[in-house]
Amino acid sequence: PEILPMWLDADKVIFSEDNKTKQVSTIILWADGTKTMVTCAEDDDYSKEAGIAYCYVKKIAGNTSTGLKRLLSQGE
Repeated sequence: PEILPMWLDADKVIFSEDNKTKQVSTIILWADGTKTMVTCAEDDDYSKEAGIAYCYVKKIAGNTSTGLKRLLSQGE
């Protein structure tokens, strides 16, 4: 049985490091044809698990940084 709705079904997860800046990003390509990308801040330690979790939260929040920030600020 499917646990997640189709719009939250990930087709592919990509972990990418920028050779110039050394910033690491997590990218999820979704079954609905959209893409979500989050980038680790320079002063944070990178975690694949956190990157995936942030991609899911960002997708749920409307797939925008503004939506993600709004959602995160509600917990303050």
